[in-house]
Amino acid sequence: MSFIWPDDEWKKVSDIQYWNKKTEGWSGEFGDVEFNEENKEKVDKFLDSVFETGWSSKDIYLFGKHYKSIVFDRPNLKGHKFTYWSSNYGCLALILLPIFLIIGLLIRIGILGRTETIEIEAINKKTTPQQGI
Repeated sequence: MSFIWPDDEWKKVSDIQYWNKKTEGWSGEFGDVEFNEENKEKVDKFLDSVFETGWSSKDIYLFGKHYKSIVFDRPNLKGHKFTYWSSNYGCLALILLPIFLIIGLLIRIGILGRTETIEIEAINKKTTPQQGI
């Protein structure tokens, strides 16, 4: 989890995002956040996936390289989704857009590419209280 470009007093950050090394995907951006009562619920809801419920990602590989990830803010590929397109194909995907639309269809029906589903466990489920101190 990252809090990017906080101000000196940590009252505002430019971005909040989360990721895990098990997946190529990430949460997307929760940009320009002021830490006040109005935004507290929004930030808590955004980070709920990390701490309480866990989240999931569907990573898609094309010709052995990461093509895209579809990240869901809940386990089992459920909840709000964010699609992250890899830079491996960059401008080529825009120039050859009709071909990449066909590639996307072939991936969806399982003819082309390789798909991995990754489940990320919530932080609070990984930790247990220490006993007998």
